[in-house]
Amino acid sequence: MWTDFTSNNFKLINDNININKLFINKIKEIRHQINNLPNVDYTINIIKIPSQKIIELQSSPWVSSDLSYENLDYEINISWLNNNIYLKTTKNKFKKFKTRLPIFLKLVTYIQSKSKININLYLILSSLKKYIEPNKIISPKHINSGYTHTVNKEIFIWREEEFEKVTFHELIHLFDQDHRHEIVDLNIDINGPESFYEAITDFKAIIYNIIYLALISRRKIEIILKYELLFIHNQAKMILYNLNNCKNNNIIIQKSPAYSYFILKYYIFKYFTNIFDNKIFDDIFFENKNYNKLIYLIKKYKLNDLNYVDFKSGRMTLFELK
Repeated sequence: MWTDFTSNNFKLINDNININKLFINKIKEIRHQINNLPNVDYTINIIKIPSQKIIELQSSPWVSSDLSYENLDYEINISWLNNNIYLKTTKNKFKKFKTRLPIFLKLVTYIQSKSKININLYLILSSLKKYIEPNKIISPKHINSGYTHTVNKEIFIWREEEFEKVTFHELIHLFDQDHRHEIVDLNIDINGPESFYEAITDFKAIIYNIIYLALISRRKIEIILKYELLFIHNQAKMILYNLNNCKNNNIIIQKSPAYSYFILKYYIFKYFTNIFDNKIFDDIFFENKNYNKLIYLIKKYKLNDLNYVDFKSGRMTLFELK
């Protein structure tokens, strides 16, 4: 059921952790809302994605130059209402994903529910893995899996690894739920993009992904959340260690906002798992409140202990289904 990465690694980070019950209850409330949505009436058709379209999408600087998809010979279109997913994969991989598709589309519908923007999502499920190279600048090829073209309203995702969580992440960008318009000066000593809103976006996406995994696997949210938080903490320490090494070499240390994707996001989780009942922030998705207030509160946090398990991966989540 779980990928090899999940099965082989989740026991390596077992530890005790206390999570605010109000935070867990809020996630359960959202799960209940999603689970009670009506099933999406969708169609699946075998198609041919124009190669020129893939080349166009692949030309973005956010896409790894190592991308290869020649072995992906199964192309389909999943459509509902005016929404489309164009998927390039293998028949066997799609067979597994198809069993999860009804719940996946419920999550997508929930995220989309307050937007009038239609979805045009291109999924290229390549085997390209995320990996942090020691003492090297952290770039898109190490950690990025997708991007959203906010003008053309298109999403391109090019790795199979974590693609469901990445889809939730990119939909949050597409529907302008990422708080990118709130201005925050992190005042951190990093030569490269900060993009604090990426921390917010992945925080939300991971919560959606935990709900998605819980609905499909029928595992308790508390268990999945516990291990994800331990993994997020571990990966934050791994990234800070690598950023510090680059800093010592007096070079640009990130060409992708790794600090926000990993470290600042961990601080957001740390805040909510400890003091979720704070009167200022009682809604994990802040429908009508500013995240910049939270960023000002948490940016004082520090990661003092940088001992971590090296999973040889730039993944942002631990749990993933085959």
